Amino acid sequence: MDLSLLRNILLPTLLCMVTAQSVDAIELKVEGNLKRILTPGGQERFTCRINEGLMFIFKNDISWVHRSLVSNTEQILTTQSVLHYDASPDKYEIEFVAKTDQGSDIQYLLATLTVKNVEAGDDGQYICRNIEKSNSMATDSQPVDVSITHDVQKVSLIIHDRKPVTGTERIELEEGEYPVRCDAKDFSPDVDIKIAIGGVPVNGISKVTQIDNALSSAANSRRYSAMAGASRLMLSSEDSGKTLSCTASATFQGARSSTASVILTVLSAQSVDAIELKVEGNLKRILTPGGQERFTCRINEDLMFILKNDISWVHRSLVSNTEQILSTQGVLDKDASPDKYDIEFVVKTDQGSDIQYLLATLTVKNVEAGDDGQYICRNIEKSSSMATDSQPVDVSITRECAFFVCFMFMLLLNLKK
Repeated sequence: MDLSLLRNILLPTLLCMVTAQSVDAIELKVEGNLKRILTPGGQERFTCRINEGLMFIFKNDISWVHRSLVSNTEQILTTQSVLHYDASPDKYEIEFVAKTDQGSDIQYLLATLTVKNVEAGDDGQYICRNIEKSNSMATDSQPVDVSITHDVQKVSLIIHDRKPVTGTERIELEEGEYPVRCDAKDFSPDVDIKIAIGGVPVNGISKVTQIDNALSSAANSRRYSAMAGASRLMLSSEDSGKTLSCTASATFQGARSSTASVILTVLSAQSVDAIELKVEGNLKRILTPGGQERFTCRINEDLMFILKNDISWVHRSLVSNTEQILSTQGVLDKDASPDKYDIEFVVKTDQGSDIQYLLATLTVKNVEAGDDGQYICRNIEKSSSMATDSQPVDVSITRECAFFVCFMFMLLLNLKK
C-alpha cells in the first residue's frame, strides 16, 4: 500500500471530518422567542444555552453581542460572566452559570443577559457568540430580533391630487371616483391603517410598509413609514356631511391611534351644471382697428360665490393656439396692460326680486390685429381647480385692402365671369 497516499490524502480528510464534527457539536441555543417587541422603560432577559461543561470556557469565550440594524455595527456586551468595559452595569447585567441536567451528569452552561431600562437604541439583534481562543473562529446563535414600540407620529390623508390633510378640514368635491391614500410615518414595529367614510370601513384597502432610513438614523432605532389606500373611492351627494377618516395605530398593546379626516361636501352633477356663464350680445363680432369693444359675462350667483370661485376673462389666439388670462374677478392680470384692457366686476339684483347676479365686463381698447380670436368667460372652482367655460365670442378684425391688391382681385373675378 502506498503510505504517501495515506499520509497526504486520507489523513487530512479524516482530520477535517473530526474537526467539522467537533465544531458542529458546539450548539448555542437562545431560549424563548426569537422575535420580541419591547416597551421603553421595561427590561428583558436573553438566555443562551451551551451544551458543554465548565471546562469549555478554558478554550472558548462566550459573549452576548448587540447588532444595530440601523448603523450596521456591533457592540460586545459580555464575555463569560464579565460585562464589557463599554457596557454600563446600569444598563446591562450578566449571569453565567454551569448547570447539570436532572437525572444525568451532563453539564451545560447558561449565559443570561438582562437589558434594563429599555430605550429606542436597544432595537436590533441580540446574538450569543462563541469564539475559539486558539483560532478566533466565531460561531453565532440564531439572532433575537428586537423591536422597540413607538407610536405613530404623523398621519395624513390625501384625496386625488389635493394637499395632504393632517388634522380635520372641510373640503368640497364633485360626485365621482377618487383615489384616496393614507400615509403613516414614524412608528415601530408595524401599523394598522383604517379608512372609513361615515364610520363605515372602506373595503379593498392595500398597504405597503417600508423602513424609513432618515427617521431611523435620527432615532438610532428602526422606524417605518406606510401607505394604504383605495384607487377608486366613489363619492356621491349622499356622502355630503359625512367624515372621511384615516386612522393609524402601531401594532402593539396599548398603542395610541392618530387620525386625519375631512368633512365632505359632495356636489351633485345637477348643482355643478347650475353654474351658468352667459355672455351677453353677439357671439360673432367683426371689429375695426383703433376702436374698442365690451364683453359682458353674466353669472347667476350671488356675491358669496366668489369666495369659492374665480371668474376670469380669457383671450384665446386661434393662430398660436395659446390662451392669455386677462382678468380675475375685478382685477386685471399682471400681463394685461391697463392701457389695453379695462375690467368691471359688479353685483346686481333683478328688478322685482331679491335674486342677485354678477356681471364681469371686459373692455378691449385700441383694437388691433392681435385681438383676433376668441374671448371666453371662465369660472374656476378654487377647491378642485375645475374650469367651466362660457360659449366663446368669436372675434375677427377687419383689414384695409391695398389698392393694387384689390384691383387685381376684382379683375380676376371679372375674368372668371
